[in-house]
Amino acid sequence: MSHEQEETTGALVSGKRTLASPNDEELQLVVSGKTYWISRSALMSLPETRLGHLALQHKPGDSSRRYQFERDTKMVNPILNLYRTGELHIPGDMCGLAISRELRYWGIDSRLISECCFKRFKETLREVLIVEELDSAMKTDSVAKDSLSGQIWLTMERPGHSFGSWASNTSC
Repeated sequence: MSHEQEETTGALVSGKRTLASPNDEELQLVVSGKTYWISRSALMSLPETRLGHLALQHKPGDSSRRYQFERDTKMVNPILNLYRTGELHIPGDMCGLAISRELRYWGIDSRLISECCFKRFKETLREVLIVEELDSAMKTDSVAKDSLSGQIWLTMERPGHSFGSWASNTSC
């Protein structure tokens, strides 16, 4: 696939991508086969992140300006826009846990999510935690049912739950 045929995403002005300054460089990010362009200076706006570290390590004039990642492409545009605009707006159709996982991978603090999206993000995470707590409680209950005291409790509370309790209730 030639450079002209590649699917690319970047800020375009009159057919050319814009840079912050004449000394700035564009870096090419290829995420799961999709190409994105962003200026080195934009990435350096958040130096503590994965892409910020990459930009700091990249020396102006380096021949290699292409970096590849195998990640979910749904979060790439919102993340790159964070570097460009300072705002992180998250996709409404994406699971909070998946968003959290992507932010963790890229080294981005979830507190950077814009106020308009943060409430929805927290609600979806809360729902995931509730499901995890229920799952954990169910596992704990099954362990309790296997213990002697759990078996005695079940025999008293739910006659007929096992052959032993059924037999003791029918033999009078």
